[in-house]
Amino acid sequence: MLWVTLSGISFGETAMPWQETDPMFERLHFAPDLASGRWTMTELCTRYRISRNTGHKWRDRCLSLGVRGLEEHSRVPLSSPHVIPPATIELILAEHTRYGWGARKILKRLQSTHPNVVWPARSTIAHPHRRLAKMLGHHALDTSLNPAWMRGRVQATPPLPPRP
Repeated sequence: MLWVTLSGISFGETAMPWQETDPMFERLHFAPDLASGRWTMTELCTRYRISRNTGHKWRDRCLSLGVRGLEEHSRVPLSSPHVIPPATIELILAEHTRYGWGARKILKRLQSTHPNVVWPARSTIAHPHRRLAKMLGHHALDTSLNPAWMRGRVQATPPLPPRP
């Protein structure tokens, strides 16, 4: 992503009326300008066309992490409340593959055998069997490898080829 900042070229000159820069270049110039003490935070933020909140964020990052703090940070959340722990997924899939039960029976059995664990809702257990299986590499629940009409049944032997 490139930022465009106006340069000091007067109207009518042959040069381009803007100068292309990138965000890291601007941040690297912002930090020394702020440290010089010649401008207030408001003046610098106006000059660099950023909000004061962004200016304070850059200053704090620069003070705590140095130049590395001015680099772009990941916007991925550090945690998600919707993620089911892998150990819980393993227990759910073990119950399903052992007995072939649905979500209601699996949840009831897990709550009775592990009463101290906070279990996800029944709908969460019911819906993601195939998704959970694919996440953990279980093929028993993958419907492309094990169609629904074959689950829990003994597969018949193929017919013999005709005699010559």
